[in-house]
Amino acid sequence: MRQGARAQSAWLLCLCVLLISATFHATARGEPAAPLGAPVKTLAVSSARLAAEEALLSVAAQTMAEAESLALIGESALLAARSRALLAQRAGTYDDRNLTALSVRSVSRLSPTATPQPHAGGTRVPILMYHHVAKAPPEADAIRLDLSVDPAAFAQQMDWLLRNGYQAISLADLSEHLLAGHPLPGKPVVLTFDDGYDDNYSQAFAILRHRGLSGTFFIITDVVGQPGYMTWQQIAEMTRADMLTAAHGRTHTDLALSGPESTTWQVTGSRTILEEKTGRPVRFYCYPSGRYTAQTISILRAQGYIGAVSTAYGATHTVATLFELKRVRIRGADTLEQFVSKLETAP
Repeated sequence: MRQGARAQSAWLLCLCVLLISATFHATARGEPAAPLGAPVKTLAVSSARLAAEEALLSVAAQTMAEAESLALIGESALLAARSRALLAQRAGTYDDRNLTALSVRSVSRLSPTATPQPHAGGTRVPILMYHHVAKAPPEADAIRLDLSVDPAAFAQQMDWLLRNGYQAISLADLSEHLLAGHPLPGKPVVLTFDDGYDDNYSQAFAILRHRGLSGTFFIITDVVGQPGYMTWQQIAEMTRADMLTAAHGRTHTDLALSGPESTTWQVTGSRTILEEKTGRPVRFYCYPSGRYTAQTISILRAQGYIGAVSTAYGATHTVATLFELKRVRIRGADTLEQFVSKLETAP
């Protein structure tokens, strides 16, 4: 039976590689490289990437499911089903006959299969971490100053990337490479933005869109629309422009201190809300304050996530670290020279 599962997993992996390659090759034929000042990618490109992400999820669900404890997975899947049912009940669409089916499906798709082998030595792709892209207010404390990159400095950094041959890829692109061997450009970089501040729309998004670059924005769902944060309308506009939205919890709770029920509420709730608001699948998570446990990772896997980012410093990734992806923090005081040094020397 074990050999049969491995054969099935290998077959699914080959099928997914073919689908992803065909999708992206078709996309590439219709999408020349964007020069400085080019408009954002077309809706067709966004649809192609969406199809590729869905194909990748099928492989990830078959090949990444050797979690630490099947009992914990089953428990978190049941909690997720209950969480979804509660959301449906609040929306007036609840049907308790679906609760058991939801639980069974959540567990059955996580049957252990062969695990893909990590790339030897790992793959080096800097994942840059930003928070505010704005001038810090006059009364800003040390933390706010550290988290605030001036828009002019941010634009300068993006221009440097383009001049020096870097190409912004998504976390899905990185995952496809690690899981299925999909090729990456010669100088890939991932641009991420934590917390969903309003300047991510007014400044970061505007600068990225003008340059034909894409980014990943980690959203705290329960603060959307509050003062200082983006609105759902702004997030939807960014999603249509091929920006990726991903989960950062409902309330930015430290998951290292959370039990399985609280963690599942954060993980499942933020994903469900984002998917309902944007109409796009949510496959990546950002640990609030970079904190998590083995239990956190097991719950994320059980909910169909492909990977998660931390705040640990580094730029080299493997299949084994898809749920502990390292990043390179860009600080408010960083000069362009320091930015370049971090980008090119982070281990």
